Amino acid sequence: MNDKKKKEASIRIGALVKNPTSLKKASYQIHPTAQIHVTAVMGRGVDIGENCVIEEGVFLGEFAVLRDNVWIKKNSIIGSYTQIEQNVVINEDSVIGHYSTITMQDITSCKDS
Repeated sequence: MNDKKKKEASIRIGALVKNPTSLKKASYQIHPTAQIHVTAVMGRGVDIGENCVIEEGVFLGEFAVLRDNVWIKKNSIIGSYTQIEQNVVINEDSVIGHYSTITMQDITSCKDS
């Protein structure tokens, strides 16, 4: 594989290098400051904003949109066509359905009993 193809085959994401073999180059937008764990799985058409953090085992469905400063904690599932507005934190093992919109007003605090 020549150097040009190697460069196209991998994306630099924050301090991580990921090889998205199932995604075409033009089918997603990832801000260069986003940090995405190598085990995260992203569907086509995702749009990830500035300073987002996506932890291990996260699944982002097709055309999911994460605005700036979104943090998705480990093993969470974000459905297709979902939009998560800026400054939202999604806790571990969360499931957000398809076609959802999550804003700061939607978030409540939960404590373990």
